[in-house]
Amino acid sequence: MAKIMVKLLVLVFAFIVFSVSGFILYSGLFQKTHLASYIDKIRRLESIQNIQKAVFIGGSASHFGIQAELFEKETAVPSVNMGLYADGSFKMYMDNVLPYLGDGDAVFLCPEYEYYSSGFDKISDGSIDLVYMSGAAVFKNTSMFYKIKAAPETLISGWRHLGNIIKYHAAASADKNYKNVFLGDYRRDYSDAYGDYKGIKNIPNKSFEKRHFVVYDDRMFLSELDKYAGNLVKNNIGVYLLFPPGTGFLFEISALEIEKIYSAVLLLKNITPLFHPGDVLYTDDNFFDTFYHLNYDAAIQYTRYIISRYKEVK
Repeated sequence: MAKIMVKLLVLVFAFIVFSVSGFILYSGLFQKTHLASYIDKIRRLESIQNIQKAVFIGGSASHFGIQAELFEKETAVPSVNMGLYADGSFKMYMDNVLPYLGDGDAVFLCPEYEYYSSGFDKISDGSIDLVYMSGAAVFKNTSMFYKIKAAPETLISGWRHLGNIIKYHAAASADKNYKNVFLGDYRRDYSDAYGDYKGIKNIPNKSFEKRHFVVYDDRMFLSELDKYAGNLVKNNIGVYLLFPPGTGFLFEISALEIEKIYSAVLLLKNITPLFHPGDVLYTDDNFFDTFYHLNYDAAIQYTRYIISRYKEVK
């Protein structure tokens, strides 16, 4: 029995050493990835904390599709693009900006369609790294519930991410038009001081998967989002909903689900939708690697439309 216990303890110790070493190795590389641009976005938010501002919250559709610098230039409202990665907790993203919001601010929520059937506080690959690798500001403002949920996955994610880096480097070597997502197209230094992604200007368009959305579940995301927004509205903070850019094909095959979402949005008490989802459709050549990631020219067009609608409803 004692020998079994010793072997078990050795295995547990070896697993911990293996996991921690992977975490440490990956944490250095993390600082170069586009996920680490969240640190810079937080710093931008801190720099405009005490003035009226516009804050864009969302996944990569916002990260690639919104130009906060242009919004600021055309509205004279200091702005920051907090968009990052849709495969993470929307609640966590909102929690992280909450301490920096004040009277008269405008918050633009741009959840990808998958959020509407996945919940307000989901946890999944990628965003978990933000909790333990993005510094004190993010860690401090993240709920304890999310920290606990993220801890085990974060511990074992290092080696998995390192494996992905090797895989993507191999793919990049075989295909010059394919850049790995960790140190290629999605690099941290491709985001500017406003949180806008500027590395896409000269990247050739790529083919991307055309798929159907998950069916909308009206019991989950929107009611929680509206309740959360209610706390902002009480403090004289305007909350607006943006729909992500989409392709005509995608809108066509998902029209029923999208219309359900839009109908439910119109019933919200605390959030103002700026436009119908069908108003922001683009052709395939306006995207560069997925049906959410607009290229630079299309991002300018999308942002200008947001500006025009905001000026109308403000």
